[in-house]
Formats: sequence, C-alpha cells, structure tokens
Amino acid sequence: MQQRDALRKQVKEKEQSLGPNHTDTSSAINQLAEHPEGMGAFDEAETEYRPALDRAPGGEET
Repeated sequence: MQQRDALRKQVKEKEQSLGPNHTDTSSAINQLAEHPEGMGAFDEAETEYRPALDRAPGGEET
C-alpha cells in the first residue's frame, strides 16, 4: 500500500509540475496502474489507467 501511495503522490507532482498531458505524467500513471494489474486486479488497474487513456488522442469515451 505504501508503494501505491508513493506512486499516487508522484502522479500528482508530475501533473502539477509538468501538466496532465506530459509523457512523464503518463508514464507515472502507467506505473501506478501496473501494480494492481500485476496482481490480477484488472478492474482496479483500469481505474488507474483511465486518466491516461482519456487524455490520449481519441481516447475519450463517448
């Protein structure tokens, strides 16, 4: 849990300093989402991936 909290903090810092669409921000979001995905928690991983997916060109859900 501490690792995920640290990753969430990293995402927030990247969003604030670099902006939400910066590649480093997307990489930080990806790292956050890979943690639950690796444990088979795919619904939780999707929740973490969603912000990056929604920012991608053509990624917004309709």
